[in-house]
Amino acid sequence: MAKSKKQKPNVQLLSPENYIRQKARNLPLYECCVNKNWREEGMAEVVVARIHTNGNITFGVYLVDVYCLGVKDSFCNFNQPLDKYEELISRLSAQMGMITIEYALAHNIVFAAMEYAAELGFKACKEFVQTTKFILEEDTDEVELIDIECGYNGKPMFIKTDATTDAQADDIIRQLEKTVGKGNYEVLIADGFDDEDEYGDDDEYENEYDDMDEEERRNLFGEIASRGIENLSYDDHMGLLKLSDSIYINDICDMDEVDYLLEKWEPEIEMDISAEACTPESLGLIEAREICDEDMEELDRLLDIDKDNNQDAMHKITQLRAIWGNIPYLCYLELIFIDQNENGEEYVAKLNEYTALYPDFSLLKMEKLKNTILNRSEVTDDDIDFETIFEGRTAITEYEMFQFQTVKFLALMNENAFDIMQALYEMYDSLEISEEYVNQLKALLAISRINFLYYYFNKQQIN
Repeated sequence: MAKSKKQKPNVQLLSPENYIRQKARNLPLYECCVNKNWREEGMAEVVVARIHTNGNITFGVYLVDVYCLGVKDSFCNFNQPLDKYEELISRLSAQMGMITIEYALAHNIVFAAMEYAAELGFKACKEFVQTTKFILEEDTDEVELIDIECGYNGKPMFIKTDATTDAQADDIIRQLEKTVGKGNYEVLIADGFDDEDEYGDDDEYENEYDDMDEEERRNLFGEIASRGIENLSYDDHMGLLKLSDSIYINDICDMDEVDYLLEKWEPEIEMDISAEACTPESLGLIEAREICDEDMEELDRLLDIDKDNNQDAMHKITQLRAIWGNIPYLCYLELIFIDQNENGEEYVAKLNEYTALYPDFSLLKMEKLKNTILNRSEVTDDDIDFETIFEGRTAITEYEMFQFQTVKFLALMNENAFDIMQALYEMYDSLEISEEYVNQLKALLAISRINFLYYYFNKQQIN
Protein backbone atom coordinates (compact mmCIF):
# COMPACT_ATOMS: atom_id res chain seq x y z
CA MET A 1 0.00 0.00 0.00
CA ALA A 2 1.38 3.40 -0.93
CA LYS A 3 2.11 5.70 1.96
CA SER A 4 -0.42 8.46 2.39
CA LYS A 5 0.81 11.98 1.91
CA LYS A 6 1.50 13.66 5.24
CA GLN A 7 0.30 17.18 5.79
CA LYS A 8 2.12 19.47 8.16
CA PRO A 9 -0.27 21.18 10.57
CA ASN A 10 -1.22 24.70 9.56
CA VAL A 11 -0.74 26.25 12.96
CA GLN A 12 -2.34 29.67 13.24
CA LEU A 13 -2.53 30.06 17.02
CA LEU A 14 0.28 31.24 19.23
CA SER A 15 -0.09 30.26 22.85
CA PRO A 16 1.12 32.84 25.39
CA GLU A 17 4.26 30.77 25.89
CA ASN A 18 5.01 30.64 22.15
CA TYR A 19 4.31 34.36 21.75
CA ILE A 20 6.81 35.10 24.52
CA ARG A 21 9.44 32.83 22.98
CA GLN A 22 9.04 34.28 19.52
CA LYS A 23 8.03 37.93 19.98
CA ALA A 24 8.46 39.21 23.54
CA ARG A 25 11.87 40.73 22.86
CA ASN A 26 10.28 42.94 20.22
CA LEU A 27 8.04 44.59 22.82
CA PRO A 28 9.36 47.84 24.34
CA LEU A 29 10.61 47.67 27.91
CA TYR A 30 8.17 49.19 30.41
CA GLU A 31 10.16 48.96 33.65
CA CYS A 32 12.48 46.78 35.70
CA CYS A 33 12.42 46.31 39.47
CA VAL A 34 14.31 44.49 42.20
CA ASN A 35 14.05 44.26 46.00
CA LYS A 36 16.23 47.01 47.46
CA ASN A 37 18.16 44.73 49.87
CA TRP A 38 19.05 42.04 47.34
CA ARG A 39 22.81 42.45 47.77
CA GLU A 40 22.68 42.03 51.55
CA GLU A 41 20.09 39.22 51.48
CA GLY A 42 21.61 37.30 48.58
CA MET A 43 18.16 36.79 47.09
CA ALA A 44 16.97 39.05 44.28
CA GLU A 45 13.36 39.30 43.14
CA VAL A 46 13.84 40.70 39.64
CA VAL A 47 10.89 41.91 37.56
CA VAL A 48 11.18 42.80 33.87
CA ALA A 49 8.06 44.19 32.21
CA ARG A 50 7.33 44.92 28.54
CA ILE A 51 4.38 46.84 27.14
CA HIS A 52 2.07 45.94 24.24
CA THR A 53 0.58 48.46 21.83
CA ASN A 54 -2.76 47.98 23.61
CA GLY A 55 -1.22 49.17 26.89
CA ASN A 56 -1.19 45.71 28.47
CA ILE A 57 1.91 44.29 30.11
CA THR A 58 3.85 41.06 29.65
CA PHE A 59 6.29 40.56 32.49
CA GLY A 60 8.69 38.02 33.95
CA VAL A 61 9.53 37.52 37.61
CA TYR A 62 12.85 35.88 38.52
CA LEU A 63 13.79 34.63 41.99
CA VAL A 64 17.57 34.80 41.85
CA ASP A 65 19.91 33.37 44.46
CA VAL A 66 23.16 35.29 43.92
CA TYR A 67 24.87 33.43 46.75
CA CYS A 68 24.63 29.93 45.28
CA LEU A 69 21.74 28.51 43.24
CA GLY A 70 21.19 31.10 40.52
CA VAL A 71 17.69 31.33 39.00
CA LYS A 72 15.69 29.28 41.52
CA ASP A 73 12.20 30.05 40.28
CA SER A 74 10.48 32.14 37.66
CA PHE A 75 7.09 32.84 36.17
CA CYS A 76 5.57 35.18 33.63
CA ASN A 77 2.19 36.74 32.93
CA PHE A 78 1.17 37.55 29.39
CA ASN A 79 -0.75 40.56 28.05
CA GLN A 80 -2.09 41.57 31.45
CA PRO A 81 -3.95 44.83 32.20
CA LEU A 82 -1.67 47.47 33.65
CA ASP A 83 -3.60 47.61 36.92
CA LYS A 84 -3.10 43.88 37.50
CA TYR A 85 0.65 44.27 36.96
CA GLU A 86 0.77 47.24 39.33
CA GLU A 87 -1.12 45.18 41.91
CA LEU A 88 1.63 42.54 41.83
CA ILE A 89 4.36 45.15 42.15
CA SER A 90 2.52 46.74 45.07
CA ARG A 91 2.29 43.37 46.78
CA LEU A 92 5.97 42.63 46.23
CA SER A 93 6.89 46.12 47.43
CA ALA A 94 4.95 45.61 50.65
CA GLN A 95 6.87 42.39 51.26
CA MET A 96 10.36 43.34 50.08
CA GLY A 97 10.57 47.01 49.15
CA MET A 98 10.86 47.00 45.36
CA ILE A 99 12.84 49.72 43.59
CA THR A 100 13.01 50.64 39.91
CA ILE A 101 16.32 49.87 38.17
CA GLU A 102 17.83 50.07 34.69
CA TYR A 103 17.43 47.03 32.47
CA ALA A 104 21.19 46.38 32.35
CA LEU A 105 21.31 45.81 36.12
CA ALA A 106 18.32 43.45 36.03
CA HIS A 107 19.91 41.52 33.17
CA ASN A 108 23.29 41.23 34.86
CA ILE A 109 21.83 40.07 38.18
CA VAL A 110 20.04 37.20 36.45
CA PHE A 111 22.81 36.08 34.13
CA ALA A 112 25.73 36.57 36.54
CA ALA A 113 23.98 34.48 39.19
CA MET A 114 23.05 31.85 36.60
CA GLU A 115 26.65 31.56 35.37
CA TYR A 116 27.96 31.37 38.94
CA ALA A 117 25.48 28.62 39.76
CA ALA A 118 26.39 26.73 36.58
CA GLU A 119 30.03 26.67 37.69
CA LEU A 120 28.82 25.00 40.89
CA GLY A 121 26.76 22.47 38.95
CA PHE A 122 23.29 24.01 39.38
CA LYS A 123 20.88 24.67 36.51
CA ALA A 124 18.38 27.47 36.11
CA CYS A 125 14.78 26.46 36.77
CA LYS A 126 12.82 24.88 33.93
CA GLU A 127 10.44 27.85 33.58
CA PHE A 128 13.38 30.16 32.89
CA VAL A 129 14.93 27.85 30.32
CA GLN A 130 11.69 27.19 28.50
CA THR A 131 9.92 30.54 28.61
CA THR A 132 10.80 33.44 30.87
CA LYS A 133 14.34 34.01 29.59
CA PHE A 134 12.79 35.22 26.34
CA ILE A 135 11.38 38.28 28.11
CA LEU A 136 15.02 39.25 28.73
CA GLU A 137 17.35 40.42 26.02
CA GLU A 138 19.81 37.89 24.64
CA ASP A 139 22.95 37.74 26.76
CA THR A 140 25.32 39.38 24.28
CA ASP A 141 27.81 42.24 24.26
CA GLU A 142 24.92 44.52 23.28
CA VAL A 143 23.91 44.59 26.97
CA GLU A 144 26.13 46.71 29.22
CA LEU A 145 28.27 44.48 31.45
CA ILE A 146 27.93 45.22 35.16
CA ASP A 147 30.06 43.35 37.68
CA ILE A 148 27.81 41.43 40.06
CA GLU A 149 29.54 39.83 43.02
CA CYS A 150 28.18 36.34 43.56
CA GLY A 151 28.69 34.11 46.56
CA TYR A 152 29.20 35.32 50.13
CA ASN A 153 32.65 36.47 51.21
CA GLY A 154 34.17 34.61 48.29
CA LYS A 155 32.33 31.35 48.95
CA PRO A 156 29.01 29.91 47.81
CA MET A 157 26.38 30.11 50.54
CA PHE A 158 23.37 27.80 50.41
CA ILE A 159 20.35 29.37 52.10
CA LYS A 160 17.95 26.63 53.18
CA THR A 161 14.41 27.98 53.31
CA ASP A 162 11.20 26.29 54.43
CA ALA A 163 10.48 25.57 50.75
CA THR A 164 13.57 23.34 50.55
CA THR A 165 13.03 19.75 51.62
CA ASP A 166 15.71 17.89 53.56
CA ALA A 167 16.30 15.64 50.55
CA GLN A 168 16.80 18.67 48.28
CA ALA A 169 19.15 20.25 50.80
CA ASP A 170 21.19 17.03 50.97
CA ASP A 171 21.50 17.00 47.18
CA ILE A 172 22.64 20.63 47.10
CA ILE A 173 25.25 20.07 49.80
CA ARG A 174 26.55 16.94 48.04
CA GLN A 175 26.92 18.98 44.87
CA LEU A 176 28.80 21.75 46.67
CA GLU A 177 31.16 19.21 48.25
CA LYS A 178 31.74 17.78 44.80
CA THR A 179 32.54 21.12 43.13
CA VAL A 180 34.24 23.20 45.85
CA GLY A 181 34.92 20.72 48.67
CA LYS A 182 34.21 20.69 52.39
CA GLY A 183 34.95 23.92 54.20
CA ASN A 184 34.65 25.94 51.01
CA TYR A 185 30.95 26.75 51.24
CA GLU A 186 28.50 28.03 53.86
CA VAL A 187 25.01 26.87 54.80
CA LEU A 188 22.43 29.22 56.32
CA ILE A 189 19.14 27.89 57.75
CA ALA A 190 16.49 30.58 57.18
CA ASP A 191 13.80 29.47 59.64
CA GLY A 192 10.32 30.75 58.97
CA PHE A 193 11.07 31.96 55.45
CA ASP A 194 9.31 30.33 52.53
CA ASP A 195 10.32 31.77 49.18
CA GLU A 196 7.14 30.41 47.62
CA ASP A 197 5.15 32.87 49.76
CA GLU A 198 6.53 35.77 47.76
CA TYR A 199 4.35 34.86 44.84
CA GLY A 200 1.12 34.74 46.82
CA ASP A 201 -1.58 33.27 44.61
CA ASP A 202 -0.47 31.23 41.63
CA ASP A 203 -0.83 34.05 39.08
CA GLU A 204 0.68 32.04 36.26
CA TYR A 205 -2.23 29.62 36.20
CA GLU A 206 -5.13 32.00 36.80
CA ASN A 207 -7.90 31.38 34.32
CA GLU A 208 -10.90 33.70 34.39
CA TYR A 209 -13.05 31.07 32.68
CA ASP A 210 -12.84 28.84 35.77
CA ASP A 211 -15.37 31.16 37.45
CA MET A 212 -18.03 30.29 34.85
CA ASP A 213 -20.28 27.25 35.12
CA GLU A 214 -20.10 24.40 32.61
CA GLU A 215 -22.97 25.62 30.44
CA GLU A 216 -21.54 29.15 30.24
CA ARG A 217 -18.15 27.82 29.14
CA ARG A 218 -19.72 25.59 26.53
CA ASN A 219 -21.92 28.34 25.11
CA LEU A 220 -19.03 30.78 24.95
CA PHE A 221 -16.84 28.19 23.19
CA GLY A 222 -19.58 27.61 20.61
CA GLU A 223 -20.04 31.33 20.05
CA ILE A 224 -16.32 31.97 19.50
CA ALA A 225 -15.66 28.85 17.43
CA SER A 226 -18.67 29.54 15.19
CA ARG A 227 -16.90 32.59 13.80
CA GLY A 228 -14.21 30.37 12.29
CA ILE A 229 -10.79 30.06 13.90
CA GLU A 230 -9.12 31.64 10.88
CA ASN A 231 -11.28 34.78 11.33
CA LEU A 232 -10.58 35.38 15.02
CA SER A 233 -8.60 38.31 16.36
CA TYR A 234 -5.42 37.59 18.29
CA ASP A 235 -7.12 38.25 21.63
CA ASP A 236 -9.95 35.87 20.71
CA HIS A 237 -7.38 33.22 19.74
CA MET A 238 -5.81 33.54 23.17
CA GLY A 239 -9.18 33.49 24.85
CA LEU A 240 -10.18 30.35 23.00
CA LEU A 241 -7.01 28.59 24.14
CA LYS A 242 -7.60 29.53 27.79
CA LEU A 243 -11.29 28.66 27.52
CA SER A 244 -10.38 25.24 26.11
CA ASP A 245 -7.98 24.67 29.00
CA SER A 246 -10.74 25.47 31.50
CA ILE A 247 -13.24 23.15 29.76
CA TYR A 248 -10.79 20.26 29.68
CA ILE A 249 -9.93 20.50 33.36
CA ASN A 250 -13.34 21.40 34.80
CA ASP A 251 -15.90 19.78 32.52
CA ILE A 252 -14.54 16.91 30.46
CA CYS A 253 -11.42 15.23 31.78
CA ASP A 254 -11.24 12.63 34.50
CA MET A 255 -8.23 14.06 36.35
CA ASP A 256 -7.66 10.74 38.12
CA GLU A 257 -7.20 9.19 34.68
CA VAL A 258 -4.87 12.05 33.72
CA ASP A 259 -2.77 11.34 36.83
CA TYR A 260 -2.77 7.64 35.97
CA LEU A 261 -1.46 8.37 32.47
CA LEU A 262 1.28 10.67 33.78
CA GLU A 263 2.36 7.94 36.18
CA LYS A 264 2.29 5.41 33.34
CA TRP A 265 4.49 7.68 31.21
CA GLU A 266 6.97 8.33 34.01
CA PRO A 267 9.78 6.35 32.25
CA GLU A 268 9.61 8.91 29.43
CA ILE A 269 9.71 11.87 31.79
CA GLU A 270 12.58 10.39 33.80
CA MET A 271 14.68 9.21 30.84
CA ASP A 272 18.10 10.89 30.65
CA ILE A 273 18.55 13.04 27.56
CA SER A 274 22.04 13.05 26.10
CA ALA A 275 23.76 16.41 25.76
CA GLU A 276 25.05 15.24 22.37
CA ALA A 277 23.01 15.58 19.18
CA CYS A 278 24.09 12.07 18.17
CA THR A 279 25.39 9.13 20.17
CA PRO A 280 26.71 5.74 19.05
CA GLU A 281 23.38 4.21 20.14
CA SER A 282 21.28 6.75 18.23
CA LEU A 283 23.34 6.11 15.09
CA GLY A 284 23.13 2.35 15.51
CA LEU A 285 26.87 1.83 15.58
CA ILE A 286 27.57 -1.80 16.38
CA GLU A 287 31.08 -1.07 17.58
CA ALA A 288 31.25 1.97 19.81
CA ARG A 289 33.41 4.69 18.32
CA GLU A 290 33.96 8.31 19.16
CA ILE A 291 31.80 10.65 17.13
CA CYS A 292 34.20 13.46 16.34
CA ASP A 293 33.44 17.03 15.27
CA GLU A 294 34.10 16.12 11.63
CA ASP A 295 31.46 13.38 11.83
CA MET A 296 28.94 15.84 13.27
CA GLU A 297 29.71 18.37 10.54
CA GLU A 298 29.04 15.72 7.90
CA LEU A 299 25.69 14.86 9.47
CA ASP A 300 24.76 18.53 9.78
CA ARG A 301 25.57 19.14 6.12
CA LEU A 302 23.47 16.15 5.16
CA LEU A 303 20.47 17.37 7.12
CA ASP A 304 20.83 20.84 5.59
CA ILE A 305 20.47 19.51 2.04
CA ASP A 306 17.41 20.84 0.26
CA LYS A 307 14.70 18.21 0.59
CA ASP A 308 13.91 18.61 -3.12
CA ASN A 309 17.50 17.76 -4.08
CA ASN A 310 17.22 14.02 -3.51
CA GLN A 311 20.21 13.22 -5.73
CA ASP A 312 22.62 15.22 -3.56
CA ALA A 313 21.22 13.60 -0.42
CA MET A 314 21.65 10.08 -1.76
CA HIS A 315 25.18 10.95 -2.89
CA LYS A 316 26.11 12.20 0.57
CA ILE A 317 24.61 9.10 2.21
CA THR A 318 26.70 6.94 -0.15
CA GLN A 319 29.83 8.84 0.92
CA LEU A 320 29.04 8.35 4.60
CA ARG A 321 28.35 4.66 4.07
CA ALA A 322 31.84 4.34 2.63
CA ILE A 323 33.17 5.68 5.94
CA TRP A 324 30.79 4.11 8.47
CA GLY A 325 29.25 1.21 6.60
CA ASN A 326 25.52 0.73 6.15
CA ILE A 327 24.64 1.79 9.69
CA PRO A 328 20.95 2.00 10.71
CA TYR A 329 20.93 5.79 11.04
CA LEU A 330 21.91 6.27 7.40
CA CYS A 331 19.14 3.89 6.38
CA TYR A 332 16.75 5.99 8.45
CA LEU A 333 17.94 9.22 6.80
CA GLU A 334 17.54 7.67 3.38
CA LEU A 335 13.92 6.89 4.26
CA ILE A 336 13.36 10.48 5.37
CA PHE A 337 14.64 11.88 2.08
CA ILE A 338 12.58 9.41 0.04
CA ASP A 339 9.50 10.27 2.09
CA GLN A 340 10.04 14.01 1.64
CA ASN A 341 10.03 13.49 -2.10
CA GLU A 342 6.72 11.61 -1.84
CA ASN A 343 7.88 8.43 -3.55
CA GLY A 344 5.44 6.18 -1.74
CA GLU A 345 6.23 2.83 -3.35
CA GLU A 346 9.99 3.21 -2.95
CA TYR A 347 9.50 4.40 0.64
CA VAL A 348 7.44 1.37 1.66
CA ALA A 349 9.84 -1.05 -0.03
CA LYS A 350 12.87 0.50 1.70
CA LEU A 351 11.03 0.74 5.02
CA ASN A 352 10.26 -2.97 4.97
CA GLU A 353 13.81 -3.80 3.93
CA TYR A 354 15.51 -1.71 6.59
CA THR A 355 13.21 -2.63 9.48
CA ALA A 356 13.80 -6.29 8.67
CA LEU A 357 17.55 -5.67 8.54
CA TYR A 358 17.65 -3.63 11.78
CA PRO A 359 14.55 -4.64 13.79
CA ASP A 360 15.90 -3.23 17.07
CA PHE A 361 16.87 0.26 15.85
CA SER A 362 14.61 2.75 17.62
CA LEU A 363 14.23 5.36 14.87
CA LEU A 364 13.30 2.69 12.33
CA LYS A 365 10.79 1.18 14.76
CA MET A 366 9.16 4.59 15.10
CA GLU A 367 9.17 5.25 11.36
CA LYS A 368 7.41 1.92 10.83
CA LEU A 369 4.81 2.86 13.44
CA LYS A 370 4.28 6.28 11.89
CA ASN A 371 3.67 4.73 8.48
CA THR A 372 1.24 2.24 9.99
CA ILE A 373 -0.72 4.98 11.75
CA LEU A 374 -0.88 7.29 8.74
CA ASN A 375 -2.22 4.44 6.64
CA ARG A 376 -5.06 4.17 9.16
CA SER A 377 -3.99 0.81 10.53
CA GLU A 378 -4.46 0.17 14.22
CA VAL A 379 -1.60 0.08 16.70
CA THR A 380 -1.75 -1.22 20.26
CA ASP A 381 -0.40 0.20 23.51
CA ASP A 382 2.37 -2.40 23.32
CA ASP A 383 3.42 -1.03 19.92
CA ILE A 384 4.09 2.41 21.37
CA ASP A 385 5.59 1.28 24.65
CA PHE A 386 8.51 3.59 25.44
CA GLU A 387 10.63 1.01 27.20
CA THR A 388 10.15 -1.47 24.36
CA ILE A 389 11.14 0.99 21.64
CA PHE A 390 14.22 2.11 23.59
CA GLU A 391 14.96 -1.27 25.15
CA GLY A 392 18.27 -1.34 26.99
CA ARG A 393 18.92 2.38 26.58
CA THR A 394 19.93 4.47 29.59
CA ALA A 395 19.90 7.75 27.65
CA ILE A 396 18.47 8.93 24.34
CA THR A 397 18.87 12.06 22.22
CA GLU A 398 16.45 14.98 22.06
CA TYR A 399 15.62 14.07 18.49
CA GLU A 400 14.70 10.51 19.45
CA MET A 401 12.43 11.76 22.24
CA PHE A 402 10.75 14.23 19.89
CA GLN A 403 10.14 11.52 17.29
CA PHE A 404 8.69 9.21 19.92
CA GLN A 405 6.33 11.89 21.24
CA THR A 406 5.19 12.67 17.68
CA VAL A 407 4.42 9.01 16.98
CA LYS A 408 2.65 8.63 20.32
CA PHE A 409 0.52 11.69 19.61
CA LEU A 410 -0.55 10.31 16.23
CA ALA A 411 -1.30 6.91 17.73
CA LEU A 412 -3.34 8.10 20.69
CA MET A 413 -5.59 10.64 18.99
CA ASN A 414 -9.15 9.37 18.69
CA GLU A 415 -12.61 10.69 19.47
CA ASN A 416 -12.26 9.84 23.17
CA ALA A 417 -8.78 11.30 23.63
CA PHE A 418 -9.60 14.15 26.04
CA ASP A 419 -7.83 12.64 29.06
CA ILE A 420 -4.86 11.75 26.87
CA MET A 421 -4.58 15.27 25.47
CA GLN A 422 -4.70 16.80 28.94
CA ALA A 423 -2.03 14.39 30.18
CA LEU A 424 0.17 15.18 27.16
CA TYR A 425 -0.42 18.89 27.76
CA GLU A 426 0.88 18.55 31.32
CA MET A 427 3.68 16.20 30.35
CA TYR A 428 5.42 18.19 27.60
CA ASP A 429 6.77 20.78 30.03
CA SER A 430 8.48 18.01 31.99
CA LEU A 431 10.45 16.65 29.04
CA GLU A 432 14.09 17.69 29.05
CA ILE A 433 14.18 18.54 25.35
CA SER A 434 14.76 21.78 23.47
CA GLU A 435 12.20 24.57 23.40
CA GLU A 436 11.90 24.16 19.65
CA TYR A 437 10.77 20.56 20.00
CA VAL A 438 8.44 21.38 22.90
CA ASN A 439 6.93 24.24 20.89
CA GLN A 440 6.21 21.96 17.93
CA LEU A 441 4.53 19.37 20.13
CA LYS A 442 2.49 22.00 21.97
CA ALA A 443 1.40 23.73 18.77
CA LEU A 444 0.08 20.49 17.30
CA LEU A 445 -1.66 19.64 20.55
CA ALA A 446 -3.23 23.11 20.96
CA ILE A 447 -4.97 22.89 17.59
CA SER A 448 -6.12 19.34 18.28
CA ARG A 449 -7.55 20.28 21.68
CA ILE A 450 -9.74 22.97 20.15
CA ASN A 451 -10.80 20.82 17.18
CA PHE A 452 -11.74 17.90 19.42
CA LEU A 453 -13.94 20.17 21.53
CA TYR A 454 -15.60 21.60 18.43
CA TYR A 455 -16.53 18.19 17.04
CA TYR A 456 -17.45 16.84 20.47
CA PHE A 457 -19.96 19.62 21.13
CA ASN A 458 -21.40 19.40 17.62
CA LYS A 459 -21.83 15.65 17.99
CA GLN A 460 -23.69 16.13 21.29
CA GLN A 461 -26.04 18.61 19.66
CA ILE A 462 -26.82 16.17 16.84
CA ASN A 463 -27.52 13.37 19.30
